[in-house]
Amino acid sequence: MRSTRSRVARVLAGLVLAAVASAAVAGTALAQEEPRDKAAAGAWDGSWRAGVDDSARDVVSGETMVVVAYGAVWAILFVYVLRLAADIRGLRRETEDLKRLVAGQGGKPPAS
Repeated sequence: MRSTRSRVARVLAGLVLAAVASAAVAGTALAQEEPRDKAAAGAWDGSWRAGVDDSARDVVSGETMVVVAYGAVWAILFVYVLRLAADIRGLRRETEDLKRLVAGQGGKPPAS
């Protein structure tokens, strides 16, 4: 029982790690952008404002962050539900063992 639970936990941990790693790689790939005009990017026109971009820009878009956040929430929720299911299976097994133990001692198992 314990070895199965640890195997499942290791597999789930691997899946969560893979999801986080893929989200990080996707975010990094989206953050890289080419200069708009390579020739103009290196040219200096004599002004102190040369090369200054007035528009605010995000390194990673808000959409990407939302997708990664939702993915993390779903992964955590999935692991939580699997953990609850494993705990419920264990409790049912223990309940059956206790019923057998009480019945073996000549007692009447409580109504469930």
